[in-house]
Amino acid sequence: VPSPPPERRAVSPPVSAYVYSPGGTTTTGFFRKQGLTFDQLATEGYAKNVIAYVAVDEVAKAVASPPWLNYETSGLERKEQTLPPVFMRPNPYQSWADFLYGAVSYYLIAGTAPLEAITPTGGYNEPPVQLYLHRPHTIVPIPGRVGLAAYGLKTPSGIIEKWKVDPITGQSNMRFLKTFHPLDPWCGLSPLTAAALGIDVHNDANLWNANLLRRGASTDLAIVAEKPMPDSSYVRLRDQLEQEASGARNVKGFTLIDGLGDKFHFEKISFSPRDMSWIEAINTSAHEVAIAVGGS
Repeated sequence: VPSPPPERRAVSPPVSAYVYSPGGTTTTGFFRKQGLTFDQLATEGYAKNVIAYVAVDEVAKAVASPPWLNYETSGLERKEQTLPPVFMRPNPYQSWADFLYGAVSYYLIAGTAPLEAITPTGGYNEPPVQLYLHRPHTIVPIPGRVGLAAYGLKTPSGIIEKWKVDPITGQSNMRFLKTFHPLDPWCGLSPLTAAALGIDVHNDANLWNANLLRRGASTDLAIVAEKPMPDSSYVRLRDQLEQEASGARNVKGFTLIDGLGDKFHFEKISFSPRDMSWIEAINTSAHEVAIAVGGS
């Protein structure tokens, strides 16, 4: 009897985030990082951006707050039934509202929300007795010959294939909630990825404003020499400016610079808030972030 052909598994296509890089060299910022990770989405897109945080919080609270009711329908009659215990307390560490809040938050931040069902015997067709929420970056879909084969748990030593998926029904004790992703059939697209440029603008605008306030709301100035300076004079002037006119400690102070004479003049090398339409820019980016997540 000839041996069966070796199993060949489908491979998820590689996904590369669109990169905005002025001049082709910029690598800083949230939107400009190639291949956003969950840590970047959670830190720069959620924890450091108040608009994204509030939008995710509002949507998650709206889903988790309403009471859940269970009805048994027979014809035109409908009779209220007691909710299963798992809907009251899905696990020893969370209430149903806490569980839903975390699931919706992960869904909006990462585009995925992995939910694990614990059944009495580990079967697919049994009502769960407990539900657990996993962090999105720790659960990995494993494609098979046809469709999805299993879900794996990402560990420091590698990926452990832990939750099998029924190839016919698609049932599994791991439910991988995900948004639509046009480039990846297995993982969802984070709404924060679509709002990444707006998040960058909002974060950078707030940082720029904070730095401007630290400098006493004064814009950057350049001291331009009309003639070449001796090295000793250049070093002395540079050191004096760094020590006496730079940093947060020197805000609202003054510096006496000797030896400039008529050979130097000052030029503004940055825009003022009015020049940059700062308020309009930050309001526009905030609106973009909010509507991407589903807020208002």
